[in-house]
Amino acid sequence: MAPDSLQCLAQLASLHGPVFPDEAAQVDYLAYFIEGLLSTIHGIEIEDSEAVGISSIISNLITVFPRNVLTAIPSELSSSFVNCLTHLTCSFGRSAALEEVLDKDDMVYMEAYDKLLESWLTLVQDDKHFHKGFFTQHAVQVFNSYIQCHLAAPGGTRNLTANGVTSREEEEIR
Repeated sequence: MAPDSLQCLAQLASLHGPVFPDEAAQVDYLAYFIEGLLSTIHGIEIEDSEAVGISSIISNLITVFPRNVLTAIPSELSSSFVNCLTHLTCSFGRSAALEEVLDKDDMVYMEAYDKLLESWLTLVQDDKHFHKGFFTQHAVQVFNSYIQCHLAAPGGTRNLTANGVTSREEEEIR
């Protein structure tokens, strides 16, 4: 996706206020927006240049829309959204760890990962709108992914490059 398209979608994801006549209109808008977002990013490989834009869209959806609107979307769609959030968080976390190892100048995945982690904090701190344990499985998955990216091999992936060679071995090769 083009950066301008992602910026436009991020702005549309933060649409709120008197533009909606009532809560039902907000729920409908949010549901259609999430459906479109999920169908757009489902099954594609997200490019480096798209990571921050996609995380901004998701962050805006979570932080701008009131919890009662977010919880009013159909449960199947809500579940798909949280599954997508989990998958993207873990994926961006792994890519952020790789960026760190490779000493990349532009840390786009780290920025995207930070936005998604902040989104998670917003969701899990609001315990009165979600039933107890709603995020447990997802939080465990995100936490385990974080730990794996920060532990060295063999239990983790820290210091592994895309070729499976540790950064120390890579320096010895040079």
